[in-house]
Amino acid sequence: MQQFIVDNAQIILPIVSIWSLAWKGYALWVAARKESKIWFVVILVLNTIGLLEILYIFVLSKVDYAKLGAKLNFGKLTSKIKGGFKKK
Repeated sequence: MQQFIVDNAQIILPIVSIWSLAWKGYALWVAARKESKIWFVVILVLNTIGLLEILYIFVLSKVDYAKLGAKLNFGKLTSKIKGGFKKK
């Protein structure tokens, strides 16, 4: 398997790069539209070959952190996550 990857690196690398770039771009767009600054930075900085981006788009972006915080009694933390740690 390793030899296959080495032999076909000129084909595999561009495919993986395009795959990752497409998912990263879409995930960043979703995070920006939802005004989720923390997720925007996390997705921008981490390179997970599209895995974190796909997870964010289909699962994490649909979580209502305010309701989750009320259930778990994390009021201040969830308000900061949703609000992006705004200065007062």
